[in-house]
Amino acid sequence: QKPAAEHSKNKKVKKEPNSTDTKVKQEANTIAAIYDPVLLPPYPDKPGIVRLEFHDTCVDVESMNALRTYMYMGILAVSMDTVLGLLDASNYLDIKGSKKLCVDHLKGHVDIKNVLKVLTAAHNYSINRLKQTALEFIDQEFENVVLEPYWLELDVEILKMLISRDTLCVRAEASIFIAVSNWAQAGMTTDSGKSVSGSEAGDSQSERIKVFENMISEPGLIRLSNMSREELIQVSQTQVVSNSGELRRALYDEAMSRVNQTEGQSKPKRLRNYTANHLSNPEFAGNSMRRYPIYDLKKCEATLHGHSRAVCAITVCGNDVLSGSGDGTIRVWSSTNNWECYKVLKGHSNSIVALKVYQDKLLSASPDKTICVWEVGTWKHDRVLTGHRSAVCALSICYNDKLCSGSDDGQLKVWNCRTWALERTIQAHSHVIWSLASCREFIISGSSDTTIRVWDSNNWRFIVTLDQHRDEVQALAVSEDTTELYSGSDDGMICVWNTYTWECVRTLDSNKRAILSLCVYGPNKIVSGLGNGVVKVWNSNPLTSDGALTEHTSCVMAVAVFNGKVVSASYDKTVKVWGP
Repeated sequence: QKPAAEHSKNKKVKKEPNSTDTKVKQEANTIAAIYDPVLLPPYPDKPGIVRLEFHDTCVDVESMNALRTYMYMGILAVSMDTVLGLLDASNYLDIKGSKKLCVDHLKGHVDIKNVLKVLTAAHNYSINRLKQTALEFIDQEFENVVLEPYWLELDVEILKMLISRDTLCVRAEASIFIAVSNWAQAGMTTDSGKSVSGSEAGDSQSERIKVFENMISEPGLIRLSNMSREELIQVSQTQVVSNSGELRRALYDEAMSRVNQTEGQSKPKRLRNYTANHLSNPEFAGNSMRRYPIYDLKKCEATLHGHSRAVCAITVCGNDVLSGSGDGTIRVWSSTNNWECYKVLKGHSNSIVALKVYQDKLLSASPDKTICVWEVGTWKHDRVLTGHRSAVCALSICYNDKLCSGSDDGQLKVWNCRTWALERTIQAHSHVIWSLASCREFIISGSSDTTIRVWDSNNWRFIVTLDQHRDEVQALAVSEDTTELYSGSDDGMICVWNTYTWECVRTLDSNKRAILSLCVYGPNKIVSGLGNGVVKVWNSNPLTSDGALTEHTSCVMAVAVFNGKVVSASYDKTVKVWGP
């Protein structure tokens, strides 16, 4: 900034051009091309100061100031509020040092709210290592990421890149269909970030729906062949399908292909990392993408007294732990109020031996041959499901919204979770079904006949019998990534099964102590309840001991994970909470 008079005087100076002047002029022209400077009249209150503004720039003033400091002093102030702008500016001005600093910062600070913007920047600027970091994060958090507003602004190329990935962790293919339908219905945004409205928005929405229609026919994007009948019905009710004849036709054709499919035939499927087991595993109740810290479990943090007989079942719901007992009651314990029991539920005429939470319902099973349905929160008794002719011993939820129950006479019954109607009865085993688990589209049953059987919940066809155990199969659990099934038996063995080949890949002998209960603890550990009252922690691969918790005085009937801690239920009439 110079006084106007001096500025004018300098403009009149004439010099013969030389090579140095030419180079400076070229650099000045380059800067002018980037910033398009406009010389304006002096500030009214500062008549001696020249006023210079930049228009139609690709670099914001804050980023330019930060980069100027970096170029002169080698210092770049980076925060999550400014890093994407700095990366844009560094890429545009081709400043490699600051670009690397921005990339390194982003790699360590990717989260649900910014990951789509990070992916977009990394893709546009061909930053492969940052792009890979963002993609791997989205693989694990897809169902949370698609709830962010920026999902609706994604470029078509990036959207296709995401939904083509086999490694996406989703509960079912319908989750991807619904996420893309939300994108298709959204109005496009302008470069300034303002939503387009009126007829312009209608045009862009119709273009997106056309893109969506084309995605259905492109291999590997939206995989209708991976959807169950119930999923097809679910997605057919979305608004975008109602507005598109092409989508309705595609869904109808897929449904009809199932009807015309001959026995034993099925389309080849390109699977993803489906996490349907999260819907039925107690440790993931209410949130299929729940994350919790993994502790080195060492001590009992609380012992919960109140039941008058053995505690046989346990599950978690929000901030509460629920226990079912031989005294015929379910107790609700509050973790936020010093583990106070604030509700006792009574509805069965016999012991409660299994508990499951499904959406806003609690389900309980009993030897009184019934299943009770309770409202979560109010804990009101909603209804009773009758149909079993013998004691109900096990419960599980399928990914297609079916409740499965196993009974003392070896029958497996299938209930519709929307209407609670009994839809099917299968004579699954010759003896008691002690345990059930859900894994992707499969339901797995463990029995006192020493076998484990696998069923396809799409058509309830029998798949395979697993017969490694030598005594009653008491417990089943499925790994977080659904690739492995864990089974525990009265023979003291824990077996690990590959859920794609159904081969037994590892075994462990717990010194002949009966394995009565199992749960998954993070990606690499499992917890078992033993017949001698010990809660045992194991590394899952290799299958080795990782500690023993020994304060129960009788057999441990149930275990579950609660906010990174483990809760256990025992024949000694107590529930214990284990932590670091």
